Amino acid sequence: MNDETPRPAKKSATDYSATLFLPQTDFPMRAGLPQREPEILARWERIGLYERLRQAAAGRQKFVLHDGPPYANGNIHIGHALNKILKDMVTRSQQMLGKDSNYVPGWDCHGLPIEWKIEEEYRAKGKNKDDVPVVEFRQECRAFAEHWLGVQREEFKRLGVTGDWAHPYSTMSFSAEAHIAREIMKFAANGLLYRGSKPVMWSVVEKTALAEAEVEYEDYVSDQVWVKFPVRALRPPYDHDVAKVTGVVEELRASSVGVIFIGKGDFELLREMHEKLQLVIWTTTPWTLPGNRAIAYSTKINYGVYRVLDAPAGNWASIGSFYLLADRLAEAFFAAAKVRRYERIGKFNPTAIFSCSHPLAGQVPGYDFDVPLLEGEHVTDDVGTGFVHTAPGHGREDFDIWTANARELAARGIDARIPYTVDENGFFTDEAPGFGPSSPGGAKRVITDKGEKGDANEAVIKALIAAGNLVARGKLKHQYPHSWRSKKPVIFRNTPQWFIAMDKPVAIPSPQGGGERATPTPSPSPQGGGEGGPVVPSPLAGEGREGGRAKHGTSAAAATPTPTPNPSSQGGGEMGHNRPAETLRQLALDAIRATRWVPAAGENRITGMIANRPDWVVSRQRAWGVPIAIFVRPLGDGPIDILKDARVNARIIEAFDAEGADAWYAEGARERFLGGLVDDLSAWQKVDDILDVWFDSGSTHAFTLEDPVHFPGLAGIRRRIDGGPDDVMYLEGSDQHRGWFHSSLLESCGTRGRAPYDIVLTHGFTLDEQGRKMSKSLG
Repeated sequence: MNDETPRPAKKSATDYSATLFLPQTDFPMRAGLPQREPEILARWERIGLYERLRQAAAGRQKFVLHDGPPYANGNIHIGHALNKILKDMVTRSQQMLGKDSNYVPGWDCHGLPIEWKIEEEYRAKGKNKDDVPVVEFRQECRAFAEHWLGVQREEFKRLGVTGDWAHPYSTMSFSAEAHIAREIMKFAANGLLYRGSKPVMWSVVEKTALAEAEVEYEDYVSDQVWVKFPVRALRPPYDHDVAKVTGVVEELRASSVGVIFIGKGDFELLREMHEKLQLVIWTTTPWTLPGNRAIAYSTKINYGVYRVLDAPAGNWASIGSFYLLADRLAEAFFAAAKVRRYERIGKFNPTAIFSCSHPLAGQVPGYDFDVPLLEGEHVTDDVGTGFVHTAPGHGREDFDIWTANARELAARGIDARIPYTVDENGFFTDEAPGFGPSSPGGAKRVITDKGEKGDANEAVIKALIAAGNLVARGKLKHQYPHSWRSKKPVIFRNTPQWFIAMDKPVAIPSPQGGGERATPTPSPSPQGGGEGGPVVPSPLAGEGREGGRAKHGTSAAAATPTPTPNPSSQGGGEMGHNRPAETLRQLALDAIRATRWVPAAGENRITGMIANRPDWVVSRQRAWGVPIAIFVRPLGDGPIDILKDARVNARIIEAFDAEGADAWYAEGARERFLGGLVDDLSAWQKVDDILDVWFDSGSTHAFTLEDPVHFPGLAGIRRRIDGGPDDVMYLEGSDQHRGWFHSSLLESCGTRGRAPYDIVLTHGFTLDEQGRKMSKSLG
């Protein structure tokens, strides 16, 4: 035996291991998790762990963690892992506490990112999307989403998360698409869905409107300009040739309206000011000036008239100029305008001004109209000049103040129509005279297809200089809205879109839960209230007619009294009598207070968002999604009639349930859905806009928690709000206060009068080394 031959180990005289009864285990000495974890997961799947848990918990109090759907367009990232692991901790702990703790995973499968991927594939192949039938394009989007749903499902399972992975939900399943269509039909039936023309956030890159939840604010460098609007007319008695009006200065001194002048030469000074007075505005979007129609001011701000005494030769703010602006902002304005010396002549109340001239008038044909002054609560003297340039087609507050004064403006002979100055590609239209396609050099562009600045700003600035109405210019780095998908800046533009009204009173059927069962009363006419909803006038003039064709050709509104809701036509569960009419905003705020928020700060956050949000724009001009499956007919001069026929809706839902929403885009769809039910098929137009994907995900409670056919494990939920013992929890990152929590709340309150959840738990984010939230693009 050589030295390398192993020798048997010598046992110690005190080794008693062979004489003891030690515990035996199948666990290996080393964990070996990379090898063991797949074996454990395979065993769980083999023995049907989730199903066995459901069987063992049958009849217990239910705890349902409703999964917020991730987007099916790539591998999961560390943020997904955090979210799913937290959910698994909650569902397992609730199961161990003796509850029937359900978890059905889900996926969000419609939307722009998937369309982009298919379009990229087309471009790589030299294929034109416009040459591809819509249904074929949608089928390719579906296949793409199905692939990534499968990939993500395996990745989530690998995390060890327990759930019904064999029967997940997806927003693109035929059943889900049918339910989503049914939900938007309910909004059409109760009058909250309307078509309007409003400024919305528009992505030129993506060619679609964006919801609040689809926008992020990022640093951006904008052109800032100070522009003067020559005062055109003053209100009586200040509208006369003041040099000839005896006592006008004394009247001005005694009045709270107008200028106060002190000293000799008041008449001459007043006359000079009257001839030269110019009101100054400040904006970071010069391209919106062709759309200017008014100027907003505030009665809470102190304004003054200032005269330039010294400035460089050739300065835009020249010596002898009279400017009207907020006292608090005068110093900053004159610094920007390179004015070396100036004096305050006196105070001035803007209510004395009847109208101004447009700053492009005289230089560019088409702007020789009155620009009125309107009082606005949104005007402050924090920045700018104390006056806000108002372009009703390019801002929400601008739109609101313009429409609120539309009747008075029309009485003054001012055209209250809102112009469409920018098209979907970011080009000026001919409603922006001098900058549209008919102008020399063709249409100027605000933003390019790549999200870069176009030539519109510079063209408008040059025109202002030529008109002599630019006072100062510069650059400003500030927070500006960007699409969260393309990461490119968006613009506000006036477009026809479909909205859900936040502040229109509506009677919502009360869900039955644990109380007395109401006997539903059928709608008197299947076409007169459509889905059996109450007859409520639309926010748009002309939409008070409740759509559809009533019997014998009369309008539905004339033929049908306000019906009691018909649950069979409404869908989505058993309904009781109508609640007193409230607005969607009021219903949502009430529902927030009835929900448990963890942490409690979440309640304040979402309350502020709901309290201040505008109407929900739910339409998108894209192809991959659930269509707004309704028919409309024009009534002339803008208003439209929405068809609200329960029989038509039933046909649509049946087709979607069998074939998916592709049925809406198939040839002959109008004849298929309307044939034999309406007299004049040609009068009705099919709406091809798709729904905001946030409406899809906001409807998941309807086609998951309320669908015992496809999700039998979730059948029989009796929530605490209905007098039952069960809880429904939503658990996501804190960004979902403006996303899924938000859209789910509005969708459920608008159709059921309450939130879809009892508990909402939020968590933080996983960040990279630069403090950025992790995402698919970062890892």
